Amino acid sequence: MTHIEASQKIATTKKIDLAEVKYALTQRIRGAFHVETVGDGKDNFTIVAGRKSSLFGGMLYSFQLNVILKADTKHARVIVNGNAEITQSARILYVAGIFLVLILGLFPGSIETGANGGPLDTIVILMIGAFLIYDINQKLVEPQKYIEKILKSLDVEFGN
Repeated sequence: MTHIEASQKIATTKKIDLAEVKYALTQRIRGAFHVETVGDGKDNFTIVAGRKSSLFGGMLYSFQLNVILKADTKHARVIVNGNAEITQSARILYVAGIFLVLILGLFPGSIETGANGGPLDTIVILMIGAFLIYDINQKLVEPQKYIEKILKSLDVEFGN
């Protein structure tokens, strides 16, 4: 599980309607993610979303965001915090991938993974583990990066 936190201050010449900011924010998030629910509040609401896999069609990770919108005559602030986690189906896919590599190792002509395993077996297992850790970390950091870019685009749209 990874914590997500982002904030954007928007300088304006007039008071911003928070409903317009909420609509723009949710539309941008819908463009980047599969949004499941959006809360009803005008200035404080929750968004539950995730990222679908293009290969398997299941959710790779899901996240819940708490959004706070504040505005006065010269500034508006969008505060987003929440958390992201790998879904159970993605974990199952990773484990199935590990087992697939181990099963392929049993076939003749591939890497030797028998009872008398050697250094090659260890290297293969370590490489698979390193890839999985890297891939999971990249997937958990992805929502943070998208949210920061989305908030900057709100500044471009509603700012001076």
